[in-house]
Amino acid sequence: MTHIERHEQRKSICAALRAGQEITDVAAQFGLNARYVRQIGLFADVIQPNQPKTRGTQGPGKPYGQAVAILAALLNTSDSHSAIARKLNMTRQRVSQVMQEATTAGIVIPGRNECQP
Repeated sequence: MTHIERHEQRKSICAALRAGQEITDVAAQFGLNARYVRQIGLFADVIQPNQPKTRGTQGPGKPYGQAVAILAALLNTSDSHSAIARKLNMTRQRVSQVMQEATTAGIVIPGRNECQP
């Protein structure tokens, strides 16, 4: 493939991406690797780089909202950290970590951290 042909192919790829086609579909259409098509789109400012995930997960293996569920359980019951961990199917250590993070952030949980600094 000559330089001019490659340039025309890249222009066609960018046009397809601008039209809203998926990267994998464009790659299959031109017989290219999806990663290469993505790089062409990024270089031409046709697609945006991946943004960090803000919903869905808080990190590897931690479902979003886990800390909120723990705080709700701490607020709504006088159960121990172990009992809350069993209810929410997680470790007692994670419940304690959320409790410590809440205390550090200044969240007062009645009956649990009222007197702590």
